[in-house]
Amino acid sequence: MARLHGLSFAQEWEVSDFETFLADPCCVSLVAQSPEEADVLGFVTVRAAGSEADIVTLAVTPQARRRGVGRALVAGLVESLAGRGVAALFLEVGADNHAALALYRRAGFAEAGRRRDYYPQRGAAAARDALVLRLDLSVR
Repeated sequence: MARLHGLSFAQEWEVSDFETFLADPCCVSLVAQSPEEADVLGFVTVRAAGSEADIVTLAVTPQARRRGVGRALVAGLVESLAGRGVAALFLEVGADNHAALALYRRAGFAEAGRRRDYYPQRGAAAARDALVLRLDLSVR
């Protein structure tokens, strides 16, 4: 998971970060695998508390992007959380991450807020805003 996360995001997370998530009873991770080779194509990790949950991270291997892997992970997550009584699912995404925004909007997420300069400056690139998105699971 740490390796795949590093392929997907500029700010890498350590193996220990994922070990912490996997050991936390409030966290759930779903993994998408290739049926032919059992290779991990992507994963999503979420932290749930009461009737709300937050997507911590979602990553898909570069070669599997735009093939429905992210959509399947989000759909599986929504189904799992709704079955556990979670009423609202939240996430933060870079305002300039158009591919992720398209995925989440197709899944029914709506903008709930904006965090200015949330993602730090990288090199010559300016700090970026994060959009807070929300999906109402109580109507599913």
